[in-house]
Amino acid sequence: AEGLPPDKLATVKKDANLDVKFTKTLRVDYLILENDRPWLKDVKFRKALSLAIDRKALVDSILGGTTVVASSVSPPGTIGFDTSLKPFEYDLAKAKSLLAETGYDGSPLKMGAPIGRYAMDKQIGEAIAGMLKKAGVNVQFEALEWSAYIPKTANAYDMWFIGQTDFTTNPNKHYDNLFYSKTSEIAYNNPAIDKLMDTAIQTLDDNAAADLYKQIQRILYEEQPVLPLYYEPQLIAVRKDLAGFVPRLDEYVIVRDAELKK
Repeated sequence: AEGLPPDKLATVKKDANLDVKFTKTLRVDYLILENDRPWLKDVKFRKALSLAIDRKALVDSILGGTTVVASSVSPPGTIGFDTSLKPFEYDLAKAKSLLAETGYDGSPLKMGAPIGRYAMDKQIGEAIAGMLKKAGVNVQFEALEWSAYIPKTANAYDMWFIGQTDFTTNPNKHYDNLFYSKTSEIAYNNPAIDKLMDTAIQTLDDNAAADLYKQIQRILYEEQPVLPLYYEPQLIAVRKDLAGFVPRLDEYVIVRDAELKK
């Protein structure tokens, strides 16, 4: 059973015939921000939103401690993942202070989340909305089934929850549609990022390319055009007599070497 909800872990572990296998993935779960919307244009306002989100509480309480708080727009395992970046900070007092500095007037911000597409996504969305409201942000939250949710994301919401991955371990795919100005779906525009991405995609030396991707991550860590939350865990329930099955970072299910023990 793939995509086991973290709140079902205890139930599976109680069954003597079952086991749970889980691994990190190449998927980052974000709160996407539409950078051309009022208030979200301001990096100080975006940082205030980020500081208001207690990511560790999301991971420990809702996801059952099955993953870790994000420290980058890229997940571990991708080219150039910057291990020097610290997990994003939670500081409610600082969030309120930054909001006050922006002159925020209580204007509503619409937020969306899917139901059943990612681990505990509706519950995560509800929790984030509550955290932002606690900081003083007027959030109007909506959760929808995936088929109804995805057509609304960029048009109906100012910020929205999604998980994104690139199974090749090369970060260009999700960098392109979020952070490259010509193709950004969130209206983010930074010429420095564009130049680094143009150079990285043409760089044949692996170490040099990795360094360029680290530079990109550091800029995005400061500007926060999106808010990385955590790295999506992959939880799979299996029979204990199943041998040779190993979950993969890319989320592919390979059963070639798996067999039931007699």
